[in-house]
Amino acid sequence: FSTTFTIDTQPYATTTITVYQGGIKASVTFFIKPNIILISPDHGSVEFIITLKGNGYSATQLIRIEFGTTPTIVMVSTYAQGMFSTTWTIDTQPYGITTIIAHQGNIGLKAFGTLAIESNIIFISPKQGTVGTIITVRGNGFVASHAIKLDFGNTGTIQTTSSYDKGSWTTTFTINTQPYGITTIKAHGSEEAYGTLTILPNIIFISPDAGTVGTIITVCGNGFGESRTIRLEFGTTQTIQLTSTYAEGSWTTTFAIDTQPYGKTTLKVHGDDQGISA
Repeated sequence: FSTTFTIDTQPYATTTITVYQGGIKASVTFFIKPNIILISPDHGSVEFIITLKGNGYSATQLIRIEFGTTPTIVMVSTYAQGMFSTTWTIDTQPYGITTIIAHQGNIGLKAFGTLAIESNIIFISPKQGTVGTIITVRGNGFVASHAIKLDFGNTGTIQTTSSYDKGSWTTTFTINTQPYGITTIKAHGSEEAYGTLTILPNIIFISPDAGTVGTIITVCGNGFGESRTIRLEFGTTQTIQLTSTYAEGSWTTTFAIDTQPYGKTTLKVHGDDQGISA
C-alpha cells in the first residue's frame, strides 16, 4: 500500500509509525525535528513587535531566541507538545535580512528563520520652524557604518552623516530658504526612509526699525508660499502694500510710513490664500 499524512504537532524525538491490519502490525521510526513555523510580520523597522512560533522541540523546555546581533532577545518555554509562541520588539539592528535562531540549549537543538529590517526616521525635532531653525533628525535600520544623505524639500543634499555599527544615526541641519508647508525629509544610503516637518513664515528684516511719517521701510521675509501674493498690514492700515513671493517663498518689498499715532506699530504679513501670517 501507499499513503501520505501530515506530521501533527509532537515533541522532538524518535517517533514510531505503526500500521495495523486486524491483528497484524508493522512499525517504523521517524525523527521529528524543530522548526520555526511563523514569523509575523516578516519585515519591519526597529520597534515593530514580532510574533514567532515554532514546534518540534522537547516538551516543557526553555527556548532562547537569538535575533541578528542580539544573542538573547527573549526566552520562552515549550508546551507539552513541544511547540512555543512568543513576541519581542525589534531592537536597533542594521538594515537587511536578519537571522532568527530558536535554541533549545540542553541538547543543542536549533531552528532558523529570517525577517527583513527596514530603515526608518524615528525622530525629528522640532517638527516645525522658520528658515534658519536647527533641526535634529535620528534614524535606524540603515546599513551599518555607511554614508547617509539627507534631502530636504527641494534641496538635494542638505546634510551628510554616517550610521553607527548597528545602523542608527543622528544629525542636524538648518532649514534653508524653502516655501511654507509640510516639507519632506528623505534619508538615503543604499536604502531610504522619509519624514516631514512644517516650514513656517517669518519676517527676517525691517529697516529702518524707526521713522517718521513718510519714511521708506524695507521689509524681507521667507517661509511663505511659492509664487504667492502677500499683503502687508501696518498698524491701523489693513493693506499698506502688496507684493509677490519668489519660487522659494521669500520676498522683499518697501512701503512708506503713512499717518499713524506715535509709538510701536505692528507690521503683519499675510498670505491670505493659505491662511498664514507672520
